[in-house]
Amino acid sequence: MANCRVPIPDFRSSRPAACATRTPSSSPAQCRNPVRQSAIRNRQSAFTLTELLIVVGLIVLIVTLAIPAFSLIAGGRSIDAAQNQIGAVLGRARSDAIGLQEPRGAVFFYDPTTARVGVAEVFYDVDTDHLDTTQYRIGYVPDRDELLLPVGVGCQTLVDSPATGGQPYSLLGVIMFDGQGRVMTRRWEVKSGGTDNPGAERLFQRLQPLLTGPQPPKVVDNASIGFVMYDREPYDAVASQGSATTTSNWVRDNSIPFLVNRYNGSLLRGE
Repeated sequence: MANCRVPIPDFRSSRPAACATRTPSSSPAQCRNPVRQSAIRNRQSAFTLTELLIVVGLIVLIVTLAIPAFSLIAGGRSIDAAQNQIGAVLGRARSDAIGLQEPRGAVFFYDPTTARVGVAEVFYDVDTDHLDTTQYRIGYVPDRDELLLPVGVGCQTLVDSPATGGQPYSLLGVIMFDGQGRVMTRRWEVKSGGTDNPGAERLFQRLQPLLTGPQPPKVVDNASIGFVMYDREPYDAVASQGSATTTSNWVRDNSIPFLVNRYNGSLLRGE
């Protein structure tokens, strides 16, 4: 019977060497099962449900706070952002008028190719071909880029003393300052400047899509004393179906008016 014994495998061979012969220097951690130790490590490195909810909450909070700031940077439909842009253009034009002691201002126009309102600094140039010397041709100021207002913001100038039956708002208008920085109400015109006046010629070519549109604005008018701004989407719906009078009434009732102070050029916002 002594030769019939079944050999019993020694499972101790899979244990660490330090556990085979326990010594005072061997720690209990060295004698634990390696598979169990790996499972414990994996379980300890995972996130709990509470931690995941906290992270998701922080992400939502950051996104909520960042959206208004991003909209302000991108322009969005902010009338306040458009007001700041127009104020900057008018302020620079007024400073140039005082510094150069000659008229400078800003032209407002609707760009049909981008469906946005453009604003650019302009100057007065006496039209020697015209008998009326009180009528001035406007042209781009060199080294001054035009500025497009945020998408979705509409803007029209307030016409000073409109003609009988005329509308008080215009998609094409000019606000001018004299050499002392005061608002001018002198008449202006959009006309080709040829090679003698590249600034007037460049503005004339820039406004050609607007001047040849289905309802071209007047190219001769009095300088404006302010402007109005409104949401472009409902305005387009009214303008595409209503008459000029209906559209003008809508602008009157749904826009925010801005008047330019005659003496210091500051913007006065109405309600």
